[in-house]
Amino acid sequence: MKKQIILFASILMLAGLASAQLPSLSKAKGLISKKNSGTTDTVSNKTTPATTTSTTTTSSKNNATVNTTNSPATDAAATINFSNPTGQKSTTYTDGDAIFAKVDFVKAMKDIGGKQYSDVFIINVFDGTKFLNGKKLDFLKDEDMGKSSFEFQIACSNDQAKSPLAEAFTKTLSEQLGKAKHIIKIKMVRMDKFNNELAVAEGTFDFDLSNGKDKLKAQAYSYDAKEIEARMMPKAVIKNAAIEQDLMALIKNDFQEEIVPLRAVIDDNDWTILRDDYDAISGKKISGYVAFKVPRNGRCFYKKITIWQPYTGGGTYGKSQYYDTGVSTDLMEMKYENVMK
Repeated sequence: MKKQIILFASILMLAGLASAQLPSLSKAKGLISKKNSGTTDTVSNKTTPATTTSTTTTSSKNNATVNTTNSPATDAAATINFSNPTGQKSTTYTDGDAIFAKVDFVKAMKDIGGKQYSDVFIINVFDGTKFLNGKKLDFLKDEDMGKSSFEFQIACSNDQAKSPLAEAFTKTLSEQLGKAKHIIKIKMVRMDKFNNELAVAEGTFDFDLSNGKDKLKAQAYSYDAKEIEARMMPKAVIKNAAIEQDLMALIKNDFQEEIVPLRAVIDDNDWTILRDDYDAISGKKISGYVAFKVPRNGRCFYKKITIWQPYTGGGTYGKSQYYDTGVSTDLMEMKYENVMK
């Protein structure tokens, strides 16, 4: 029986590339205070093919629901074996452990299911049917598909990573798993052009985070460390000391906890005139980037904000005020040493 994936296309549209940046924010207020030292938040790809049993899978981030139905497989699914970096197999891991995975097939991956199956996905769920992420293995080459084994990582730091999946999986585990014991199920499937799926491999392990996940967060953060080290402030389009001071003063409106503004650069070449519904001048606005430090953890970021001045008549404007554009911006982490460069 063929299986149709309800909402498959819509979930594909939610997929994002896991960038090594902090998330795009609809409003920054309070979010810095939720971040933990030594970690960064990212959004993992969410490409969700059909699952191998009749179930309802719910994304903990998007509350997206995928309904699937059973279909017979022509090849028996292989077992995914988990191990540490030295190859010692286990089905139980805890905070900070590097978790590697390997699948041994009875024949080449390209021959499993026949030629009608092309795409290969790995789907991660936890504690039953809670969705972690799904990744299409679009990096596989012909020689990879011709092999009868496949290796990847579930959790590890940047210096341990040996596959393109390591970063996305490690970050997703860090973001979505709470302080508890979890059952992680990893499923590998092939898809055809009609969204019918064939089970290729499956494995389950216990992930005990009862004592916290600080080490897991550090593993996830390690992927961003090199980029953060090299990041610089955007270049100024114009210089104006008064506007720069206003930007630095008003960015404090964006956060609930204390921040220390360090430097501002203006990325507009002039003020933009604002008009009301009757085309009368209501004010003017200008934007820039502000670098700041979070005293609680010593980390530095920069963020774009906009300020405005109300029109007071006669060609004059009032004092600068914070301007909420309603447009999401990015918090970009950087090294303190690079703020003034």
